[in-house]
Amino acid sequence: MDAQADRIGAQTPKRHHFVPRMLQKRFVDPSGWLHAYTRSQPWRDVYRSRPENLFVQGHLYSEITPEGRRRPVMERRLGVIEDAADAVVNKIVLAARAGAPPQLTTWELDLWYLFMTLQWKRVPDLHQDVTTDADALEIFTSILADVRAALPQFSQALDRMAEPPLRNRMIHNARVSSLSVSVDIMDALRSRGLAVLHIASPAKQFVLASRPVLKLTSPGKTHLRHPECEVWLPVASDVAVGLGRGRGEISLHSIGPDDVRYLNLASAQQSTTICSASPALVRSLSRPR
Repeated sequence: MDAQADRIGAQTPKRHHFVPRMLQKRFVDPSGWLHAYTRSQPWRDVYRSRPENLFVQGHLYSEITPEGRRRPVMERRLGVIEDAADAVVNKIVLAARAGAPPQLTTWELDLWYLFMTLQWKRVPDLHQDVTTDADALEIFTSILADVRAALPQFSQALDRMAEPPLRNRMIHNARVSSLSVSVDIMDALRSRGLAVLHIASPAKQFVLASRPVLKLTSPGKTHLRHPECEVWLPVASDVAVGLGRGRGEISLHSIGPDDVRYLNLASAQQSTTICSASPALVRSLSRPR
């Protein structure tokens, strides 16, 4: 089975998109370009990119085997979910543009909640915000020290684990394996229902960011079950999807220019890269604040 998985993995692209192309395609300009800005590369200013070349990292979701092979099992799983979610997103966008809340089945709602949560958890910007590479190394080293003190007879094995190749493999694989969604999270999302935002003005649009899911909270209202805990994911230049106010209902809301700007600024502030069909919009969000 492992040999078969390795053969299948060898046929899988090595370039893993952490913001999938099925989302990016809904933000391109009429010529199919995205206009992007990357905060860590300010000398590039606003640049053009095709979806296949943006929000991508080599073997990001590949498990590293003890032999050093890369097994992109998680990438294949994410790809299956993305392909299925694409149809749900299309249904939501078309309904919003027609001025109606989407009519989604229970299965389609659950698929959306799964996709949104994985999109929340899977991006490098979040990983570095929650646990930087330096933090991960410090935690790993601390755990080894505790185990060594408690079980000195395993010192040689622990020495091998502390060597960079094995240590880095274990840290990477732990991040990959963390991409799961608990039953409690799914229950919390189901209790909230779905809210869809549609931009009323054709002159305004959402940006797509390297950390695209926004969680907007107030003190004491941070739990996903709280009706005032906001979670939004732009899925098209004029549509964003998030959590409803409760009771599992699906609602549609028109959003004005000020709120669009507020959400775009929040996306830019928490992300290293932003993009949209409009270079002027991206440039306005890339200015130092």
